[in-house]
Parts: sequence; structure tokens; C-alpha cells
Amino acid sequence: MVCSGTDNVCIRCGTLGDVCCAGGSPCSDGCCSAGRCLAIGTAGCPAGSDAGPPDAPMGGNGGTKDAGAGGGAGGVTGTGGAGGTGGTTIPPWNPPAGCGDNLIVFPERCDDGNTLPFDGCSSDCQPEPVCPGSGPCTSKCGDGIVLGEDCDDGNLVDGDGCSSSCKVEAGFSCDQPPLGNPIFVPVVYRDFRFHNPTDFEPGVTGQDAASPGMVKPDLDPDGKPVYTGLTGAGIHVDSSASFASWYRNTEGTNHATVSKMPLWDNGAGAFVNHYGPNGEQWTITKTAYYCGQLGHEDLDSNGQPIPCTSRYVDLDGGVYVYATDCSKAIASGQELLRCYLDSTGTTYRGDILVQRVDGNPFFFPVDGDTFTPSSERSAAQIPPLYDANETWAYDVDAAGNKRMHNFSFTSEFRYWFKYETGKTYKLDIAGDDDVWVFINKKLAIDLGGIHTPVEKSVTLDSATATSLGLAPGNVYEVAVFQAERQTTSSTFKITLSGFNTAASVCRRN
Repeated sequence: MVCSGTDNVCIRCGTLGDVCCAGGSPCSDGCCSAGRCLAIGTAGCPAGSDAGPPDAPMGGNGGTKDAGAGGGAGGVTGTGGAGGTGGTTIPPWNPPAGCGDNLIVFPERCDDGNTLPFDGCSSDCQPEPVCPGSGPCTSKCGDGIVLGEDCDDGNLVDGDGCSSSCKVEAGFSCDQPPLGNPIFVPVVYRDFRFHNPTDFEPGVTGQDAASPGMVKPDLDPDGKPVYTGLTGAGIHVDSSASFASWYRNTEGTNHATVSKMPLWDNGAGAFVNHYGPNGEQWTITKTAYYCGQLGHEDLDSNGQPIPCTSRYVDLDGGVYVYATDCSKAIASGQELLRCYLDSTGTTYRGDILVQRVDGNPFFFPVDGDTFTPSSERSAAQIPPLYDANETWAYDVDAAGNKRMHNFSFTSEFRYWFKYETGKTYKLDIAGDDDVWVFINKKLAIDLGGIHTPVEKSVTLDSATATSLGLAPGNVYEVAVFQAERQTTSSTFKITLSGFNTAASVCRRN
């Protein structure tokens, strides 16, 4: 693909997003920075995986941060690259201009009149693998999954190293690099009103365990879970019809929002969602209840009081520094995250770090959806899985005020992977309330019902793969369905290992 423009200026070229271009010449490698092109190997654009991303990535699931190319529907989505079903790096995700108007206009490669994913045309108007009622998915050239092809960079553009027929072009080398950090998984959230249907907010109490058996072992022809009619425990589903609305757009009953969930590299070969918007892990703390008195602190070298310390001067002028719960914790190598005064305003307390953990104990992806009015918002509590004190403390702001959240919603995640023997695939999940994982449309994890957070995992060894009907060399879909139905807490954690598929990245020899 030949671009036009001035040398060293970043412009949009083909389906690759913002790339470095020289006027009248083919697209070249490089890093875009503030609208200027930096050659690989120069300051600000190092060679290899440390090179910077394009200025305005359009998505892409296979590109690493330095790739500036790649993408496609296959697998989960990454920060680098462009073209394909990848998300943006800054939530909330918004579809490309014109996507969903039923007109295919560059850089779209499909447009079915909507911006919903999972129907063969992604929320970015790029082709997705098609998964029929039974058997493996159909993967074709340009979807970012390398299956029976020399390469697949997530587009059908010639001249970028991987041709429109997925052949490596002369003068280029193509490979599948590691994914970027974070990667992005496409998801549809559906917001429901309080107690409508009555499946949401039925008033269940004392339910710590999941209620397996709520859904049938296979998805229906639409790729949705089916209610079995089971009752009791934490199930509380009114009918098969009400359950069917959980994962279908239903006028007047729910409102759908398309988004992308970032999953962060955990340093152990897997990707997991985190609490913070920039990948910050949740900190589990314990309370140090006595850390000194206000006005009796030890002093620093400048004579200033040190909070959470204890110092007393007797009548004879003797100075005594006493150990507190906070100082004892610090002396043992623990980290004091926060020092503060208790409700009396006289006694210091401290939050001591116990552990930094993955997942999110305040999973509220539809807080911005106005389908549910503010009058139906509720305060959220921290479940024991994320609270060493096990006090079910509330989510509060800096002033100590309870934050109001939008409960009663569902989540539908789908992504694709190529199954190969000899490779390890593992999925860990934790959630409240209902969570189901289907692989190749067959139930792999069953955590149905209203309950406090429960964890479970599935590993695709040969026996499990056989039970799920997986054959080597084929592409399959993983579908995760979640529901938040009780206004107490909302926890969600998903960890992927091996399922992610990288699209090809091609470079000039």
C-alpha cells in the first residue's frame, strides 16, 4: 500500500492506523510520537518489544506495542496494532465513526448495521470467526488467526507484508509476537432495572456456595445459555423466558453497552483483570488499631511529628518512644499503606498491606448507564475474599461517603483461540453472582446462583479437550456469561493462559 504525505509525518495508511510514511513510498516501520515519525532504533523508538505504540491505535488483537500493525478478530485484543476487532487503550470504548450504518467504508471490512460483536461482524466492523451451531468456528484470511495460512495480520491489504490472500510478501518476514499489555476482550454488558425481572434482587441471604445445574450443558442455537428449570438454593429464576432476557437485548427490560475489558500480564504467562484503570491490583489490608495518640508522636530530624508513632516526655524531661502496632508491622518488614485518625480524632490507626491480588471486588461496568436511575443505585461492600478483616466494609470516597453503584446487570464475553496439542490452556474465574464458562458451546465451569464470591478453574488437558469436543488445529470459541443480581457486592476475576491468539506482524527484511 503506497501512502501519500510528507516525509516523517504520521498519517493513516491502509488499515494499519497511524504509521510512519514517506511521501509516495510504501508504508514503513517506526513509532509515531506527537504526529512525528521516529525511526526504530532512535531515541524514543527503541527496537524490539519496547518500541512505542502508534498515536491512535484502532485496535487489533495480535500486535505488540512496537508492531504498529496486526489485529483482527481472532483471539483477544491487544494495545498495539490496528485494524481488526481490538479495543482502544482508554475506556470507555467507542466504535469507529460510521461503524453500524450498514455501509462498508474504509477502514471497515464489514458493516451489518449494528456495533454489537459476536455476530460475524465485530463492534469495530471487522470480520470475526463464525461459530455454527456445532463444531469448530470458521476462520478465514483477515481475521487475525493464523490457521492454514502463511500469515494473518488482521486485514486484507496488500503491500504490508501479509497479502490479501494471507501469503508472506517478498521482502518481508512475518511472525506472531507476544501480546501487548494489556490485552482487551470484547464484551456486551446489559443493564437491568431493580427487580425487573424478579430474577434480579430476589432478597437471597446466607448463600455462600454456587448452585450448579441452573443451565443446560450446551448453548442454544443462538449461542446463549438455557435455564433448566431447577429451583432452590440461590437460583431464584422466575421462568425460562425471564432467564432468556439476561443475555438478549430486550426492549424496556435491559439496555446493552458494548465495551472491551483490559486484561493485564501477570508476569506468569497469563492475563487477568485488575481493580485499577491502569492495571493497579487490589490491596488486601489488615487494620493496626493502635498506632499512637495525636499530639504524642515521635519527631523527625526537623522536629516535626511523625504520624502513627508514639513518644512521651515525663515530668523530668525523659523521652520515651514506644512501639505501636504500626511500628511493629514496619519492623517485621510489612508495608504501612495508610495512617489515619480514628472516629474520635485522637488515636492513630493504620492499614497494613497483606497482599496485592488480581480481580475486582467493585465490578460495576454499567455505573455510567442511565437506563437504571440514580434512585436505584446502592452502596457496595467488600467481600471477605478481598478483605482480611472480614468486616464487609463499604466502598467509600476520600471523605468517607458511600459510593453508589449500579447493580442488576449481566456480562457476555466471547473470544476465540486455536486449539493445539502440547499447549497448556487454563482459565480461572471468580465471581458473584452467576458465572458460566462455555468452551465450544459446552459447559466447562458452572458457578450459577446468587452467592458470595466463588473461585473455579478449568485446564484443557487431553481428557478435558476430548469431553468438550476439541480437535487439534481448529478454532473454538470461549463464552463467559456473568450476572450480578444482589445489591451487596460485585466481584469478578478472569485469568487466561494459553487462550490468547496473536495476529501476524510483518517487517521488512
